[in-house]
Amino acid sequence: MTQRLFHLVPDAQAGQLRGTYTPAGYAAEGFVHLSFAHQLQGTLDLHFADTRRVLLIELASERLGADLRLEPSRGGEDFPHLYRPLERGDAIAAWSLDAVPGAGLRVPELERAASLKLDDLWSA
Repeated sequence: MTQRLFHLVPDAQAGQLRGTYTPAGYAAEGFVHLSFAHQLQGTLDLHFADTRRVLLIELASERLGADLRLEPSRGGEDFPHLYRPLERGDAIAAWSLDAVPGAGLRVPELERAASLKLDDLWSA
């Protein structure tokens, strides 16, 4: 898969980033929700409308292997789903997104936005 892959972590769960991270909802659904870059704003608008801050984590698709599947979701569009928890080595970059008054959370131009240090964000 050559498209960029992302996972959104609500700020309240950011402290749970360890060697392995299991998002809320994983136990019930059995997978981690991911988005392609072009799907991020729609995901933010639908699922994080009342959220003030999220972490945007970019994943190395080549590390995900057979655990990564494309499946129909919102509007019948294929979304990437990861059928295992996230591991520290899956993450290649991360950004903190803060809500803009009156506009909510917005995806920044990632090539220009300052990224976070993964070692500071993701505990061993």
